[in-house]
Amino acid sequence: MRFSLQGSVLLDVCDDARLMRYRTPTDPGSSENSVFNWRWEVAGLNHAGSHSTQRLHVHGAYEGITMRAIRRKLGAV
Repeated sequence: MRFSLQGSVLLDVCDDARLMRYRTPTDPGSSENSVFNWRWEVAGLNHAGSHSTQRLHVHGAYEGITMRAIRRKLGAV
């Protein structure tokens, strides 16, 4: 899968705005692909997560790192 608009819905963002959950199908190996908002701005980067990853309020969805968290981290370098 190279592109998906099917069922694309933002479901949740964690309390510190670091992780986001969304319902857009992704394939294994899609980590680090861009996640866009409805204005076609990069909202985050897709990643697989793991069993040790903080779980958000919504389960059974895909997970990404928000651009806000990436900008915060880069600003701290």
